[in-house]
Parts: sequence; structure tokens; C-alpha cells
Amino acid sequence: MTLRVTVELIPGGQERFIRTLARAEISNVGGSPWVGDYEFTVGEEDNDLTAVRAWTDTGRIEKHSRATSVWLLVAKVAMWAHRRSQED
Repeated sequence: MTLRVTVELIPGGQERFIRTLARAEISNVGGSPWVGDYEFTVGEEDNDLTAVRAWTDTGRIEKHSRATSVWLLVAKVAMWAHRRSQED
């Protein structure tokens, strides 16, 4: 199974101006009924407001408790992506 997380900017709440800022795809690659191992691909699009240039990278989270909210897994991936984005 794969989770897809998309971060979109909707200027003034107007859908016609929507822009994708970042994406993550998180795939379950193993584990047990109690903990999961996940591989993910994350990235950002060019953003002139923040001077971020487009990038994509992959990573892995191991032994994530399946008894927690999906938001904890998303937060772990987001923190990984944030640290990665600071490397450039």
C-alpha cells in the first residue's frame, strides 16, 4: 500500500490558482502486525517565494508503530524531508 501526501497552495482560496508545493509517497515495505517499515519518495517544486529549487529524494523509516495515527508517520516523513531540504 502507498500513501500519497500532497501540499498545495490555494491563493485566496481560489482553486483555479492552485499550486503544488511538495509531495510524498510512502510505501509499506515490511515489518510485522505491530510495526511497519516504510520507504518513501519526497520532494518540493520550484518556489520563487522561498527560493527553494525543485528536488526529490528517497528515504526509509523502520519499526514505526502501527498502533499510532497515520499523522505520526506523515510527520516523521515530513521532518526527514525538512532536514533533507536544509542540506542544499
